[in-house]
Amino acid sequence: MAYFFDFEGQTVKVRIEGSFTITTASRFKNEILQLIDEGRHFVTIDMSGVDLIDSLALGTLVSVLKRTHSHGGNVSIQNPQGAVREALTITKLNQVFVIE
Repeated sequence: MAYFFDFEGQTVKVRIEGSFTITTASRFKNEILQLIDEGRHFVTIDMSGVDLIDSLALGTLVSVLKRTHSHGGNVSIQNPQGAVREALTITKLNQVFVIE
């Protein structure tokens, strides 16, 4: 997995590519939570390039959402495809996140 950050005011835009799994979710979580704590309270995650997501990565997304909410922010997920969209639907996270 690779991910790329872009900053705009209080917003951090993240583009994730590849498999979002246990092997990369922990490092991603640490980096994004630090950015939120530094003042980037609105997170947009482009998941159009993600082909696989596991339960730990889904938990990471929930952690990011909780942290943004604690600062009055929010998370939106853009362009989830195939198995990723299905995982968000099965876990009902599509009702928790703003999905675009």
